Order: sequence, then structure tokens, then C-alpha cells
Amino acid sequence: MDRYSIINKTKALKYEANGDLIIYLQSTSPGKDKESNWLLSPKNEKFMFVTPSYGPKPDVINDIWKMPLPQPAG
Repeated sequence: MDRYSIINKTKALKYEANGDLIIYLQSTSPGKDKESNWLLSPKNEKFMFVTPSYGPKPDVINDIWKMPLPQPAG
């Protein structure tokens, strides 16, 4: 897999019905139907998860909006 980031222009991203975007950070495929939202991560190594906010809106600047923390799947 030759992908090192996911951005809003990443082709074929799949959003949930409520507009949420689930990104799978794992060392193995989450399944063919979810691979468009998959970032390959090392199995037994540390890695950095970074989420920049370009042109943030007031809720981000004023520390009202919080990005949901990553959660283990399954």
C-alpha cells in the first residue's frame, strides 16, 4: 500500500450515514469494503497520529470542539 495520509481529497473515502469519517489505522486490511479508509500502520512499532487543522473555525480555536480520540475497533 502506497499511502501515508488521508485528506478530504483522498479518492473514494466512505463516510457514515451521519457524516462521520472512520479511518482504520492498522497493520492488516480492515476488509475490502473499508480499504478506502485504511492507513497501514506498523504492527509492533510506535507511530505518530497527527491531525492538523487548516483554517480552523472558532470552535476549534476556542478549544470547544475536540477531535474524538482513536478507538480500538471490534
